[in-house]
Amino acid sequence: MSKPPRGDEIDRWHRHIGMQDFAKDVQRAAESVYPNQNQSRYFHVYVLIFKWKTEDPKLPVWHEIDELRRVLDEIYGYDIEIFEIPDQKSHAKVVEKMTAFIGINDDSKNDLKIVYYAGHSRLSDTRDLVWLRCVVHSLPGEEGIMIPFPSSL
Repeated sequence: MSKPPRGDEIDRWHRHIGMQDFAKDVQRAAESVYPNQNQSRYFHVYVLIFKWKTEDPKLPVWHEIDELRRVLDEIYGYDIEIFEIPDQKSHAKVVEKMTAFIGINDDSKNDLKIVYYAGHSRLSDTRDLVWLRCVVHSLPGEEGIMIPFPSSL
């Protein structure tokens, strides 16, 4: 017999939105940035999607990533890369990947760069974003990585 979900679990489920709602939000955002539908203000759009290599079985994100990749590629024609965050040296690898992503095309102001993270996260005591590999099975010191986003993103 399984236990009923806790209140925080129900809240977390409600925070996830469906792909159709997400697509509508992206379309509204795109229309506000691109008021003239025939011409974009950006020459190129790059998307970097982060996910953990070892996926939490209670939060399988590959479904949402696959659908998001399809929409961004087939409908919008964006240049998309999916990066699997390794279980070891994860912070260093994410910083390395983010630095390389920022540097694409010499960080041209004519390019739009989108970062998407699929997985667990929380705010630290100092209100910094922490990406979590798995909420339940984390070991002390291995629960996640703090993400220091530069202001240029």
